[in-house]
Amino acid sequence: GRWHMLKEHLIPMTSGMEPMNVGVLGCANIARKTIRAIAQIPTIRVVAVGSRSEQKSKKYCDDLSSFLHPTVQALGSYDAVLDLPNLHAVYIPLPTSLHVEWVKKAASKGLHILLEKPVAVDDQDLTEIMQACDQANIQIMDGTMWMHNPRTDVMLKHIREAETFGSPLLVNSVFTFMGSEEFNLTNIRTSASLDRLGCLGDLGWYCIRAALWVFDWQAPEAVAAHVGAQYTPEGVPLSMGATLMWSGPPARRATFYCSFCEPLTQTLQVLGSRGSLTLTDFVIPHDEKECSFSTTSNHQLGSFDTCDITQRQLHKVYLDKPQECTMWEEFARCVGVVRSGGAPTTHWSSIARLTQRVVQAVERSAKQGGAVVKLSDL
Repeated sequence: GRWHMLKEHLIPMTSGMEPMNVGVLGCANIARKTIRAIAQIPTIRVVAVGSRSEQKSKKYCDDLSSFLHPTVQALGSYDAVLDLPNLHAVYIPLPTSLHVEWVKKAASKGLHILLEKPVAVDDQDLTEIMQACDQANIQIMDGTMWMHNPRTDVMLKHIREAETFGSPLLVNSVFTFMGSEEFNLTNIRTSASLDRLGCLGDLGWYCIRAALWVFDWQAPEAVAAHVGAQYTPEGVPLSMGATLMWSGPPARRATFYCSFCEPLTQTLQVLGSRGSLTLTDFVIPHDEKECSFSTTSNHQLGSFDTCDITQRQLHKVYLDKPQECTMWEEFARCVGVVRSGGAPTTHWSSIARLTQRVVQAVERSAKQGGAVVKLSDL
């Protein structure tokens, strides 16, 4: 592909602080894009991939050899990765039910953690994960990649433009893809014992994060799941929607729908008192080098109300690297601060906690038939 890197380009050559050495726990599919991204960052190096089977980790590394240094170690256990000398951080894309165990083990060794979402399966696990990281003084960040796309900052500037956008009032998002019958029955993301939050944790996480981002990380007062959610026989969500509510004035709302049952759709729309913003690829961009979004302002109808003459504008943002790279660069920057004697950046852990709290509130509401659940009651 166009981001293919030659092996001689993978050797970090930096002055000052040595490169950040990363171990990967598990051979998850999503880790492939992480390894591909790190190959483009000279200050980060994947030094090991661990699996419960050494044969599996070796095959995984062989398949990704174009993006890995020849000295990468394929190991037969997660513990073997954590025990490596000169390791600085770990990437944990394991099933959510395993997060608390391996975060605590990694934190006990002083390793910084980039953790896939959802962060936890319940409030108890979330508390244990965050306490372990706080006590070890390590950096933790979740893997919400779109947050690190340069387009995100550009969009936020438009949303904060009072004259053309006004006050944000409503956020609506949809993130779906069509899972096969086999996926719905056998995939980790539909397993009650591995990822019981299903589509809510896997896809709804992004939608909830988008709403919190628009409303400047203020927690909603309450949430209410929508009726009509679909579940596996084990009770794992396959499709789910909800409304998030913030107290006014002005009254603010966010609605979202996430599902493993419809074609790939990833729309985000933000309505303000004077304008709007829309994009159709808010999680995974249509193109790695060029992203876009559209805005509206001066909303009005033409003569005799026969046409809509609202002003519409398409905005393009050109990228020099994939959003996965910018996420890992930010993580490495935060880790570098700690390695230099500073404190972990609390922004990333605080928004992970908040997103998880809202996810848990939506899950509780759904179990109660769509009852309104106040976050203060959690």
